[in-house]
Amino acid sequence: MTDIPSVDDYVLGRGVAQSVRLDAQHLLWKLHMGFVLHPSVPIKENMKIAELGCGTGIWLLDLAQELPSTVQIHGFDISNKQFPPSFLWPGNVSFSLLDSLDEPPPSLTEQYDVIHVRMWASNLRSKDAGILIQNVRRMLKPGGYLQWEEADLRRQVVQTPLAETFERDVNDLFERAGLQYSWVHELSNSLKNGDLQILSHQQETFGNGLRQFAKREHAEWADHVPRLALDSRTYVGA
Repeated sequence: MTDIPSVDDYVLGRGVAQSVRLDAQHLLWKLHMGFVLHPSVPIKENMKIAELGCGTGIWLLDLAQELPSTVQIHGFDISNKQFPPSFLWPGNVSFSLLDSLDEPPPSLTEQYDVIHVRMWASNLRSKDAGILIQNVRRMLKPGGYLQWEEADLRRQVVQTPLAETFERDVNDLFERAGLQYSWVHELSNSLKNGDLQILSHQQETFGNGLRQFAKREHAEWADHVPRLALDSRTYVGA
């Protein structure tokens, strides 16, 4: 886990602006759900929590403020470019390199009481989340919890003709860029097929008070898609 993986094809960038977007996205999710860690997850001394695809680590750092310092919190990502400087890590928080689509090493097998996954919609270039789900199961302790938050980008709520046009254009760019989001709608079934029991499932749109926030965050995200589609066309034609 110490070597940087050879391929980092994260499509939305890892610069300062993209890190700010991820931190804003975390605030949006927190305001929408009303929690960082689901309240049904029991908190125990010396428990271990991990996040796969942690990006800036904002979820982990926020969670660390709510839990006892004996809880170990680990962030994993295929790139360390967005990790906070190590001198800012709380004593019980650490960050490491890991390709979550590769089978985890034995040192991570059945190690975690909780694993958090969020917004992998642009990370999975296939119609199947099964590989990620299998690796989550390998890392979870028996009886452990998975908290997964995802946006169904193929089934958005649109309310104006301009929004409808934007949605059609973005979906067309998804196709040209080779991004498949259809797996999100089937996520519940995929989790069940992965021998995970669903204890709580919420499928909601953002409330009126958060829709403007969500629209700005989505627009910032979508701003990277045309560049991605152009790159994809250039690659295919080479």
